[in-house]
Amino acid sequence: MLPYAERLHISGRNLSETVKAFVGKPASRVIQQHLNVEAKRILRYSGKGVKEISLELGFANPSYFSKVFKKLVGKSPNGFRDEVQKVT
Repeated sequence: MLPYAERLHISGRNLSETVKAFVGKPASRVIQQHLNVEAKRILRYSGKGVKEISLELGFANPSYFSKVFKKLVGKSPNGFRDEVQKVT
């Protein structure tokens, strides 16, 4: 969350409080949901690997990206991609 606050030239606390006031969710949750949607889009429409996607989305560690993705989606990034490709 801190890189987002820095880009806006505000503190992480200020960002979190402002987002929560407008959206009703903590900024970290909103950011996580946005990254999840973006990860799904990239997995669905590109041939990029998990490592490349994780770095593009700001994760320093691809295995952490995979762990977070699986926690939110219920499948690994490659499992999600495989399922989407079967449907289309």
